[in-house]
Amino acid sequence: MTCTLRHWLSKEKLSASPECVEYIEPTPEGRRRALLRRGMLGVALTAAFVVTHLVMRHIKSLPGCDSIPWLRGIFVVLALLMAGLTAYGFRLCSQMFKHGQWPLPGTFVLARRRVQRGRWLCWRARGLFVISVLNACVTIMVGFLLAQSPIFASPMADSRFGRIEAARALQSTENVH
Repeated sequence: MTCTLRHWLSKEKLSASPECVEYIEPTPEGRRRALLRRGMLGVALTAAFVVTHLVMRHIKSLPGCDSIPWLRGIFVVLALLMAGLTAYGFRLCSQMFKHGQWPLPGTFVLARRRVQRGRWLCWRARGLFVISVLNACVTIMVGFLLAQSPIFASPMADSRFGRIEAARALQSTENVH
């Protein structure tokens, strides 16, 4: 029996026919690259944790008005991170539909890994697509709420000159009436 789309979509399990089961075999170079990527991810997450801890300690030591630019920066970085995760989810989903398998071709693995296809892949790709759409909606909503919040008000409105100009504008409208 050959591995066809009709076979994948049938009620038979793929494991019932051993000739349809495929595996990605690890190579020494692939193992090194997989370990290097996981190590780099660990170092990046540790560095992000340490930097976040130091920045938050610095922000807590500042008076309220001086901490606002720092908080703006944190909110912008978090919004960009959410947007990046959304883009990565959409890309991964499209690659899963394009190649019709998981793990994707060219993936570096540490151990022998079974290739998943068929109904399982469709459900996984659709689920990832739904999660990415929801994450995009949340990212847009958070960005809109942050843009409307007073923490992102223009610095001119908060400055002394901005208050003087606002008072003059209010006074000039009262004189007209």
